[in-house]
Amino acid sequence: MEAYLPFSGLLAQLKRLLRPWLIIAAAAGVIVVAVYALTMPGRGHVTATVNYSYDGVESGVDPSGNHFDPAQIKSAVVLRRAADELEMQLSDEDIERIRGHITVIGSVPSEAFERTVEHSTIYGEEEISTTAAVRAGSYYPTQYEVSFDYKAAGYSGAEAERLLNAMLTSYETYFYEQYGYNAAIEQSVYAIDYTEYDYDNALEVLDNRLVLLRGYLNRLADEDYTRFQSEATGYSFSDLIGAIDTIRAENIELASSYIVSNNVSKSRRELIDYYNYRIEASERERTVLQDRLSALDILIEGYAKTNVLVLSAGTVERGSEPTGYEVSQQSDMYDSLINQRVECRTSLSETEEEINLYRTRVERLNGAGTVGSAAVVEEYLKEIDAKVRQLLADTNATASEYFKTVRLKRAFQVLDITSGLSLGNLARYAFLNVAAAETLIFGAYLLCAVVQARSPKEIRVKLKWRKARNKPAQPDRHV
Repeated sequence: MEAYLPFSGLLAQLKRLLRPWLIIAAAAGVIVVAVYALTMPGRGHVTATVNYSYDGVESGVDPSGNHFDPAQIKSAVVLRRAADELEMQLSDEDIERIRGHITVIGSVPSEAFERTVEHSTIYGEEEISTTAAVRAGSYYPTQYEVSFDYKAAGYSGAEAERLLNAMLTSYETYFYEQYGYNAAIEQSVYAIDYTEYDYDNALEVLDNRLVLLRGYLNRLADEDYTRFQSEATGYSFSDLIGAIDTIRAENIELASSYIVSNNVSKSRRELIDYYNYRIEASERERTVLQDRLSALDILIEGYAKTNVLVLSAGTVERGSEPTGYEVSQQSDMYDSLINQRVECRTSLSETEEEINLYRTRVERLNGAGTVGSAAVVEEYLKEIDAKVRQLLADTNATASEYFKTVRLKRAFQVLDITSGLSLGNLARYAFLNVAAAETLIFGAYLLCAVVQARSPKEIRVKLKWRKARNKPAQPDRHV
């Protein structure tokens, strides 16, 4: 009798073997996943992937143009801020221990690695390459993996993930503080207390604050090609510069005219002595400038430039003299002397103006008493100081928003944070092996069902069943 595969018998065997197959398949999957959970790379680590995106990072420099150090992400300052945010009491030894178990490794694509590493041989073109030299154009990664070995550091997985999150948030703030708004400008502005000086000098201190702040805003305006306007303050850098110019032209000048016209001072005698000293110092400076100007005049008058004879392009006849003209060559030294003389004359004129101004003030102080009110002057000064502080606050908000949304937009990003035993990592590492094991078990399940369905016992049963089904029905004998 010819062997064949009955479909109904195969279904019966598949149904009979279904439960054992499911049990074996589930057990195999659990075993494979358990093996990978024990041997998976990164076990006991929390890893974050961060990305830098700003002009210059691909050349290995930070936003200020200096050498970029990715290890700043685990600096003691950043970790201390993160611990304070989490209200963790960490000693200096704890900070150093944590830093020692954090690694920052750049992600270098294989194509970039092949471009920067060049293989060569020391034996000849026919021999195997035995050396590898790094080319001059090295590759600087823009993406880094920050891995925290929390088990070695003595922390749990949950604590490590919280600490790493806080550290990355703290570093983002630190990054924008370092390369965004220059907070040191505020310290420079308030380095000197104007109330310690006489009214005239106090006004000069306030004016210098405005000059310093204006210089910083000028640099930002020159670097801004987007015509940025802050959503928080509504100001652009040009608006803030205009506000500074207005305060200097209106408030500073008004207060200065009141002080000078009314001879208002805290101590008239000390102020007169101060102006006399400034007159003497300016006169000495004027003498130095005059001597320097005379020396520059002598050097310029005696300087001889090199002349070049340029012959005409026409044909020179035999016996005739060549025709042409002389041209003086450009001289950097001569140009430098001219520029120095211009600067010297400008400085000399400014010094003369200072001397005349100080003499006028001394004459006023000696000629008449105080007419104005010191309370009015102090009110002027307080008003100017309040406006300077408001300008600083607006500059802080505007510049910070500019760096975060324009200049350094997405300069630092946290792409992913994963734990060594996360379900995502397990699925990624164990997927292929689990799939292979399940495929083999399923194949064995089908094979067993086919073998059982093709067995002689099953065939005999099937034939008896088919004969019984095809046998004609017998008439009822009792009818």
